[in-house]
Amino acid sequence: MRACRFILFKYLVALCLTAFTKEDFINIAWDSAGVTTGPVTVPFVLSIGVGCSKAVRAEEGFGILACASVWPIITVLLVDGIRRAYARSRSPLIRGPVHPPLLQKRCCR
Repeated sequence: MRACRFILFKYLVALCLTAFTKEDFINIAWDSAGVTTGPVTVPFVLSIGVGCSKAVRAEEGFGILACASVWPIITVLLVDGIRRAYARSRSPLIRGPVHPPLLQKRCCR
């Protein structure tokens, strides 16, 4: 039961981060969980998870793949938050027109 709460907590964090992320990053983030379900990755993740659960004398290895699948989601969602925070911190430093005045169109002469 403890493992189930741990998994639900991580997916709840992912859902909360989704509410504050742009749609482009949401699509990439939730699609990136498929990285952990490939034909090479699943046996690798499961064998490491079972080995770790036996090392700590856990009763079962419930949710090993689900725990591994949520980290790519959270990582991509956090990257968008970090990217937006960095852009906000840099915006006051930008002064003047973005393009040189000679390249701007003149509508009235």
